[in-house]
Amino acid sequence: MREPGTNLVNTDLIKKKMITDIYCFGSSYTAGGGFEFDSNWFDSTDSEFTENIKNWKEYLDSQTETPKTHWHYSWPGQLQKLVGKNIKIHNLAKQGNGNQRTLRLVYDLINSNEFRNDTSLFLFEFTWLARDELFCNYLNSHVVHNYSIENDKFGVGYLANCHHYDDNKTWKYLNSDEVRNPLNEYYKLFWNGHDQDKKMVRELEYMIGFLELLKIKWYQVESTLEYKNINSSILNREYEIRFENDRSFYSYAITNKLLIEDDTNGKVKDSHLSLEGNKKVANIIFNFLTENNIIEKNKLL
Repeated sequence: MREPGTNLVNTDLIKKKMITDIYCFGSSYTAGGGFEFDSNWFDSTDSEFTENIKNWKEYLDSQTETPKTHWHYSWPGQLQKLVGKNIKIHNLAKQGNGNQRTLRLVYDLINSNEFRNDTSLFLFEFTWLARDELFCNYLNSHVVHNYSIENDKFGVGYLANCHHYDDNKTWKYLNSDEVRNPLNEYYKLFWNGHDQDKKMVRELEYMIGFLELLKIKWYQVESTLEYKNINSSILNREYEIRFENDRSFYSYAITNKLLIEDDTNGKVKDSHLSLEGNKKVANIIFNFLTENNIIEKNKLL
């Protein structure tokens, strides 16, 4: 068994067939958060956010690299440029969402007709608590419940179908007293941070075991964040891509001042990665995959 924190290449799972599809899972930090060029937030009249939204829009307008899309400005989008046309990057991350949505998508993907386990690679941005996925009958769609945590107890929460893209009707319904109050009361009665942390780690390890059983190649780019006293498993630490000396691409970005807030000298209050940050993260992932013969090093597009 290797020491926790070392890069372990899963050689038993590397087959002669090369990777053709890389699936990226996670939250806004993988989805390309901060670069929602077509967001309807720009029309917001909420005085709490008006100034920052104005600064944010000016920042996005100042970007020159094309195409100016959410996809292109994410690290999976930048990784697509590096891997070439023979590998397809699938960015399945979504703002505000976390491990519960990842678990659902992984299961659905594996059981779909088009999925091939011998030529696929999963890259996981594992997330913290406070990102619960619920099904909304009114919308006939999944929504995310984001909330604060205070001393292991539920604080206050709000709902979204898709952060920055919900229309006014959807936002008002999901955050109406009729919907929020009973949901928040339920969480106050039956939610505990320590218990949820154990549940989260347990479910992720079940998923990891499932992937191992099916011989599906996977690595994590953002380690499971410990909530309090629960540590990620040794197995979890072995299958990770390191960012210099960090287990977390986000911590790496903070240390190296690669956030949008850094890029704007604090003018835009946004903790997502800048385009430079996403490029550097993509390069580190690409170098790891090629150096360990997980993918072939193609000529750049």
